[in-house]
Amino acid sequence: MKCSVALISTLLAMQLQYILANSEKLMEIAEICRQKEGADEGAIEALKERKLLEYPHGKCMAACIFEEMGIIKDNAFNKEGTMSHAEKYFGDQKDKIEKVKEAFNSCETEINGSTGDRCEVANKIIVCSKMNNAPPLLRSQL
Repeated sequence: MKCSVALISTLLAMQLQYILANSEKLMEIAEICRQKEGADEGAIEALKERKLLEYPHGKCMAACIFEEMGIIKDNAFNKEGTMSHAEKYFGDQKDKIEKVKEAFNSCETEINGSTGDRCEVANKIIVCSKMNNAPPLLRSQL
């Protein structure tokens, strides 16, 4: 179980790390989400250090960020919002858009099994993306 938490934490951080390092807008969103989810100021550092899921409220901070991006809507995976985000971000890179589509088609049922628990939905989205080698969706400007 401890290895699973560490692995999932690493996967989450790998996707979110780039944005936190390079996007002022995402830093604003991460701070808003940190406060909204009741995490202390160390949560932002935990995210940068690839330890967010080990941190109290970490999955829920990720869920909050995904909600802002349209990837989670009404406590559930939003496939349309995810694909819209992918199309905006990847533009002409049709191969990457197709990889995102294939990844989420392959594990949509598993992700949707968490509907209602937005924090677990965020966790499963990240795991699905990484396990299916989908291009990260969180590198775009928000």
